[in-house]
Amino acid sequence: MYNRDLIIDNPDKMIPMAHYIKKKYGNKMYSMAFTSHDGLFGSRKGNIHTVNQSSTKSLEFLLNEVGSDNLFIDQHAASKSSWLSNDFPMKAMGSLNWRGKWFEICDGIFFTRKITPNILSD
Repeated sequence: MYNRDLIIDNPDKMIPMAHYIKKKYGNKMYSMAFTSHDGLFGSRKGNIHTVNQSSTKSLEFLLNEVGSDNLFIDQHAASKSSWLSNDFPMKAMGSLNWRGKWFEICDGIFFTRKITPNILSD
């Protein structure tokens, strides 16, 4: 992500590497956010967590209502007058319902209805 400061009430103020890359290369760089409505996520070492419930105003809630398992939204194809150009809640960071101007933070969003983590097997 870039322009992470556009996430409302962002607690950490971290500037990610993508911010510097986007600043240098502009539209030659494409940043995607990944998000899901439900499921499990975590690390390969077994720290598995349940995806937090989607806010009824979140992108995940709305996309889940569409009924597709996977969807992709390209901000370059979205109308500048669309509600997507405003701030809205999305769970792309740690499964929390953060509000932000997401299409000024990433170039595309990939939605998966239900995610499952990678788990090491014996």
